[in-house]
Amino acid sequence: MTISSRSVLPVAALMILALTCADAKALSVVDAGMKVGVAQTRMTFADYGRFDGCPGLAAGLFLTVELADRLAVQPQALYVRRGGAYRDQANDPWGLLYGVDMAEFRLDYLEIPVLLRYDLLTDRAWMPVLLVGPAWGRLLSARYVENDGSDAGWLRHHDWALQVGAGLEKRTSGATWSLELLYRHALTGIAKGPPPPTTEVDGLSLMAGFGF
Repeated sequence: MTISSRSVLPVAALMILALTCADAKALSVVDAGMKVGVAQTRMTFADYGRFDGCPGLAAGLFLTVELADRLAVQPQALYVRRGGAYRDQANDPWGLLYGVDMAEFRLDYLEIPVLLRYDLLTDRAWMPVLLVGPAWGRLLSARYVENDGSDAGWLRHHDWALQVGAGLEKRTSGATWSLELLYRHALTGIAKGPPPPTTEVDGLSLMAGFGF
């Protein structure tokens, strides 16, 4: 499935509309807190296949601002580690990646998702929620090893993604507990050009949150 950067425009327009329609005086911070979990990476090279992803740490802070009944926006600031490994298993002596028998990468990002949240079944002890929104990532550090050498100079310093997912939230006296599963689809590649090869980093993240 291919999703271009234009796909984020309807989501951005929806968020702007929600902010515009919301009464500024009625906006309120529902909770703030921290999240921690794991991110599973899927890295794809066009025409060559995928790296075997490995789990990495995902952790950071969040803020939930109520826009209307059941509708809120949740900006986050997260540290996310993504990584993977490639082992040539092709019959072609040159391998799927030309001249590459082994490659590993580790990317550390500051990621800032801004998610629109809709609450379902608010009368349940664990309330289901839906989440969707854009995420901007800034590369903090990178390690890319190919065969016997390393070179991370081909990586972009930032990227964009669309995040879609769902979760469960439980509110108690003075605290909020949550569990979320999000799918991240890359809207931009991580490789420099021109023209850049299609190198995208997608994945899943499972995170537990505590708010107060």
